[in-house]
Amino acid sequence: MEDLEAGFGRLSAVAEQLRMPYSNRVVISADEDWLSLWLKPRLARFLARYPELDVVTTVGLEADLTVTFRAAEDCDLLFRDYLLPVVSPENQRRIADIPLESRLEGFPLLHADYYARDALAFNWPRWVQRFGHRSANSDRGVRYARIGHAVEGVTSNAGILLCGLGLVLTAVESGELVLPFPLEEGAWTEYGYCLEPADSEPLRRPARLLREWLREEATVTRAALSARLRNRATSGAEVGPA
Repeated sequence: MEDLEAGFGRLSAVAEQLRMPYSNRVVISADEDWLSLWLKPRLARFLARYPELDVVTTVGLEADLTVTFRAAEDCDLLFRDYLLPVVSPENQRRIADIPLESRLEGFPLLHADYYARDALAFNWPRWVQRFGHRSANSDRGVRYARIGHAVEGVTSNAGILLCGLGLVLTAVESGELVLPFPLEEGAWTEYGYCLEPADSEPLRRPARLLREWLREEATVTRAALSARLRNRATSGAEVGPA
């Protein structure tokens, strides 16, 4: 019995060592755009706070936490987004001297089909119908299934894009993207980014820590969007590079 107990004890210790790399791992699943545009620029702050943890991102697979862009009722809502045009600094210079009411005439429009799942979200025809700046062909242009690819098109000076400010806030703050129109010429999405934990078992500590941190960062994003809108409403100034 003593030999068996010693042997099983050693097996148990080895098994625990094999499990250790995974006990500090948390897996989060979301679409590639949210992961690359929103999570990636912020993730270093989480890892600096919890250096012992390992965060694995995946798309469409089983995970400890899942973020989906869907109807925001009855969900753990991180944030809704605010759709408005974004452009590169170079293209902003090209159109800056054109009168505001005709600034988009003949200018390439980029279309992010990502937002089509939100039936009430802006697309270019709806935006032009509401705010003007163009008289025709607002449904033409290059279409992108992924926002990240569309943003790459913007930064390479291919055109102007209707995009969620919350997703690209880091790029706007750095000056990589510019807001060429007043902020009130935008609208909130009906859909939002909802956080959904795996319900098969109680969340492990790494998942709980990541969930709370995501809520904190989402609060910062919501506050930043609200602050920009409040500042624009009171300043009366057109928004340029951040």
